[in-house]
Amino acid sequence: MVLPSKVAELRQDLMELREEVSALLEYLCASNIIRTEALQARIHRRRFIAACHAHPDTWGTSLPAVITPEMGVLIGHFTGLEDVSPLTSVSKSLAWTMHAASRPLQNALAKFYVCGGWNNNKQSLDYVECFSFASGSWEALPPLLICRACPMAAVIAKRLYVCGGWVEEQASTAMEYYDSSVGRWQVATPMPTPRFSGIGASVAGCLYISGGWDGYHALRGAIQYDPYADSWQALPSMKKGRWFFAGAVLSSRHLYACGGWDGKHALQTVERLTAGKSNWEELPPLLEPRARLTAAAVDNCIYVCGGWSNLHATPLLERFNAASGHWETLAPISQGRAGAASVGVAGHLYIIGGWDGNQCLTSMERFDPATATWYQMPSLSRGLRGAVATAAL
Repeated sequence: MVLPSKVAELRQDLMELREEVSALLEYLCASNIIRTEALQARIHRRRFIAACHAHPDTWGTSLPAVITPEMGVLIGHFTGLEDVSPLTSVSKSLAWTMHAASRPLQNALAKFYVCGGWNNNKQSLDYVECFSFASGSWEALPPLLICRACPMAAVIAKRLYVCGGWVEEQASTAMEYYDSSVGRWQVATPMPTPRFSGIGASVAGCLYISGGWDGYHALRGAIQYDPYADSWQALPSMKKGRWFFAGAVLSSRHLYACGGWDGKHALQTVERLTAGKSNWEELPPLLEPRARLTAAAVDNCIYVCGGWSNLHATPLLERFNAASGHWETLAPISQGRAGAASVGVAGHLYIIGGWDGNQCLTSMERFDPATATWYQMPSLSRGLRGAVATAAL
């Protein structure tokens, strides 16, 4: 029989041992001798091997053989597109499966939103539509709480955030989000300062906002919204103040700012901010300066299309290859578009609405990089320009 005093002594020894091990691990990690993630992975592997020995496999097969791409598609249909990416980090077998299934899933389940904008009378709109790949058609969603043109938007943690824009004849700080689980818009913490016609994007799980116009100046400043902490904080400022410019994100970490207007001239410059870095990096310029252009990421490239150049709406399409660092001209859009919205989904580029110099457009076109061909797609229910598009992935 173990005496209570002995149990207490052993318990104290165990606590001291745990404290010493914890301090040792902190020292080893701080000295970069080991990484916390690597240590946790090794502990997990040891425990998994022990569990396999304790409960031998009677299936007669392996995990890669069971989790096929077809099963990956079924898993994606069940979890939704938003949760496919986290599944790739569960195991190497599941990562391969979900990567192989991602494109079929996007083709079947992807959707993107178009929000706000101006009509032909230059009235700000509360308009929201969603294009569904499953149905191949547009669906009207509940309107924005505030009519706004040239807002910034992104989907983060299954919520569609829309902020800033031109509201009641001035730049706005207001932000709202759409929660599809309840089917309504809700007010969110406003931006620290007003701005419209900047760029918004999901970067490293946060909403990044950069540039724009506050009613007086072309802005260089950038800010970040953390939806989990419900707070804003400053980011490094761009090298050049700009509005009516285009932005896109590669690898969920690199935010690109292209072209635009500085208050006097159309811009050709391009810069990039990488999450966690302290400054923007200058990149090769656009082949042609322009404002009111739009951009989207497809695979590992940035596509910049349309805009206002030499006093007309241009159909120009340029592509920046992040691997080579070069721009090239591709097949132009079927018509000039300024102030259009664009989005990259399932390996294709979509450009929506805009202004042709005479009227707001309802049409949408899809560009297939594999064939360098544009295709007509279902039109919006109304003509608009200065709207924003973002994919629900």
